[in-house]
Amino acid sequence: MAFFARHYNKILTAAEVTADFFAIFSAFSAGSALFLSNHPLLNYKPHYTLVAATTSIIGILIFERIGLYRQQISLMNLIEIRKIIKAVFVLCTGLIIYSYFQEKHFPRSLLVYIGMLLFFFVLTERMLFFKLQQALYIRRFNVSRILILGAGETGRLLHQNISQSPKLGYLVVGFLDSNKERLLLAQTWFATGKKTDLIFCDDFNKLPEIIQTAKIDEIFISNPLNSMNGYTLQSLAKLCNELQIKLNFIPYVIRGYFANHLQANDINGIPVVSFKRIPVNHPAQLSKRIFDVIIAGFLIIILSPLFLLIALLVRLDSAGPVLFKQTRVGKNGVHFTMYKFRSMYTDTPKYGHSPKRSDDPRITKIGHFLRKTSLDELPQLFNVIRGEMSLVGPRPEMPFIVENEYNDLCRERLRVKPGITGIWQISGDRTREIHENISYDIFYIENRSLLLDTIILIRTIIFGITSMKTH
Repeated sequence: MAFFARHYNKILTAAEVTADFFAIFSAFSAGSALFLSNHPLLNYKPHYTLVAATTSIIGILIFERIGLYRQQISLMNLIEIRKIIKAVFVLCTGLIIYSYFQEKHFPRSLLVYIGMLLFFFVLTERMLFFKLQQALYIRRFNVSRILILGAGETGRLLHQNISQSPKLGYLVVGFLDSNKERLLLAQTWFATGKKTDLIFCDDFNKLPEIIQTAKIDEIFISNPLNSMNGYTLQSLAKLCNELQIKLNFIPYVIRGYFANHLQANDINGIPVVSFKRIPVNHPAQLSKRIFDVIIAGFLIIILSPLFLLIALLVRLDSAGPVLFKQTRVGKNGVHFTMYKFRSMYTDTPKYGHSPKRSDDPRITKIGHFLRKTSLDELPQLFNVIRGEMSLVGPRPEMPFIVENEYNDLCRERLRVKPGITGIWQISGDRTREIHENISYDIFYIENRSLLLDTIILIRTIIFGITSMKTH
């Protein structure tokens, strides 16, 4: 077991390479078998096996190039899934080019079978690996032990997100902060949440001792560097290098800047980190708008019977209008009227914090079902058609929360259109207010694309169906 833990990453990578090879090879073989079963006049050709093996090897090289063998786990594996889809798409493109020159020996119609099975086989195989890795992390096998430098708001947010997502493979061991008041505040905050096993230290001279005794694997800096009581970035990096631990910065330790705003440069051997300008991507905005209008219009048409059924149930369940209208804050702080199916009684104050408990007395009988399955959000498809919202994005917030509780970081959510669904919705973490889930929104804003939107929409549908079954 000790040998396995010590060489875990190498063993996992080797297993992934082997599994990827067999997944691609199996998809190719199964696709060929299905093709031949539907074309009985054709026979299996021996060179199919050679093409399958060659395709599998090329697929592994493509996976490596795209970064699928780097050991990283993103929020709900969304980035990894996007990489897998890109890699398989590139591989299928290569097969199309091959079939163009070898049509007599490799029919193009065969690619339809192979292409569909490639996506299915590889995604299934990779998801099994994700589940296995996450199961090991949940049991705290080979997790990275984390020490956070800085017990302020950012450091506590980091701990909160890590503790709520054990599948990420991190375990926060403690906090080191020279500011005793901030450290005491964090200690009191975690004591309320029964997190009494954490280390709280205000003496940076004890850093090497803490690293060794607590078996720290990684350090995260969540405070400005000038608050590290004598440590500079160079001295801290040197210490981490000597003790063979990883040093990390939280990207938004500088308020209002994301990781993709930072660019590493080299000027005659001098490393420089720059804040690069992010130009407005008009083609991406246009393609997202077209995507939103097409999908929203299609959903309104096919779901119109469901709209009528829900409207009838809402009207029969309690007195009042079918739709609930509320002013929300959209892109660039512009206010708009958001629509929902009414899920609460009409005597409920129109503006107030959303219910956190399923047994909240403000919620109607049918409202419990609508909120659990998110069907109450369906009228927002009309907000999408009107251009006020997008299918995927941060949830739109009420004006009084934006005015009273938003800081500079939270206001970054207003850079994009709010969405009907998003990463927060499919995470199942709805115990906190919308603005308290800022890490989900930052992740989306940094990585948004049509492919990511598609993945989130598919997982939203799955999440909704699962919720209906468990209701």
